[in-house]
Amino acid sequence: MNAGQEAINAALGHSDPRDVVEAVKSAVAKELETVNSRLEVRATEYFNHGHVPDLVAWWGPRDEDRREIFLRFDAASQAMAQDITRLDLERPLFFSLEPRSREDVAPEVLVALESSPHVLLTGSSAVDALSGAPEDSFESLVTTSVVQGGKGLVDERMADAVRRSGAEGVSAAAEVDVARTREAVAIVRQVLTDGPAVRVEKYLQTLWIAGGGALESYPGNQGLALDIGADDIGGLLRLLFKQSPVEDLAFWQRLGERVDLSTLSELGSVEPAANLQALVQANLERFQVSFASADAHEPRMSWSSETFNWLIADGLLSLDGPEFVMSFATDGRSFRGRKAVHPLLGVDAVRERAAGLRVEGLGLDDENLVITVEAKENMDGSDPAVFDDLATAIGTSPRVRSLIVRAGQHSMICHFDRRVVDVDGGRARLPDVAFVAAAVLTAMDREGRNQLAQFLEVSGQGAQLDL
Repeated sequence: MNAGQEAINAALGHSDPRDVVEAVKSAVAKELETVNSRLEVRATEYFNHGHVPDLVAWWGPRDEDRREIFLRFDAASQAMAQDITRLDLERPLFFSLEPRSREDVAPEVLVALESSPHVLLTGSSAVDALSGAPEDSFESLVTTSVVQGGKGLVDERMADAVRRSGAEGVSAAAEVDVARTREAVAIVRQVLTDGPAVRVEKYLQTLWIAGGGALESYPGNQGLALDIGADDIGGLLRLLFKQSPVEDLAFWQRLGERVDLSTLSELGSVEPAANLQALVQANLERFQVSFASADAHEPRMSWSSETFNWLIADGLLSLDGPEFVMSFATDGRSFRGRKAVHPLLGVDAVRERAAGLRVEGLGLDDENLVITVEAKENMDGSDPAVFDDLATAIGTSPRVRSLIVRAGQHSMICHFDRRVVDVDGGRARLPDVAFVAAAVLTAMDREGRNQLAQFLEVSGQGAQLDL
């Protein structure tokens, strides 16, 4: 007997009826909340009533983000069939206070469940089997969906099957495994009402296509992925970032066709994870950015043993390095109000950082005025002499407020006062912007630059940088 059923039995043993009601409701509520910490189960003032629920489960602010729960002693009896039929449209969850399996249930109850597609009948042993899935995983999505929108009779045996389908569904679909995916789809359809079932199947079908499977061979509803939106992709990414690593590069490239920086921004904050790293690395050529910030940090963030780690911080895709963290955006408003925490650099320090880059201009500050000087079109910006000519344009030893360099097809303005790189007139490849930001705005040495160039895959023709 599981701990939840033991708590229910102990509650039923109280001598005071009022203590029984309170203790039983508390035991059931706590057990349901173990399925997902985001579920909140509240008690009503009624107990074992025919029309009014004993408990209500909530998981969001909308009216539809709730489910009424009815406690029953006779959940396997013929009288239960009438309750099921009568309350079907209310989407109720009937919770049996006594252990029951399919063999214990009256035939009339099973018939009523078949004809009432919005009703779930379950009990403590099943809920216990549904509990314990890793939070924000696909497994948790499926098990939580049973409480939120399950249907039919879910006993312990069926709950175990649901848990397995959730645990194996991602790998089955991503590996285009027909048999295992078909099994996962069948269980989803059997135990979930239309709304939750469609959501889970959207994820499975999108994984199937990203895994290289053909839409026409998907063993389920083949029209779902046509309707998948940004919210669906965001939800799927959240689940994938909690899963074990998917090492298929082509999988991430196909999935990346549906992802951009705005999709990642909606995720809020995501710590470094193997699958986030794989997604970004597989789509370096696709992700386009307009702005980047670079900040030093010491000591290094203890994300992992890797030299560089992708993460999402406050809605911004970010790269954590040994001595810096960079963030990227397509909208400059993300970096408004940033101020310098260090004095502007002198010409010699900027010359060292600009080594190997194609310099197009400098913003010079001699405390009396700020002047921007730019190289002529026929000047070779990678020639150190060009930098010296620009730096001495106002005849003093000024501080450098900004540096303009070219990477690929774009000019980039590196602002030392705000530690921000601004792509002039559009968007550029993420690797180009990231490399320039790190090289110019941080104190990265030559070895670090080479490591970053290798990580960002900009050491060849890609970014056209002279390293």
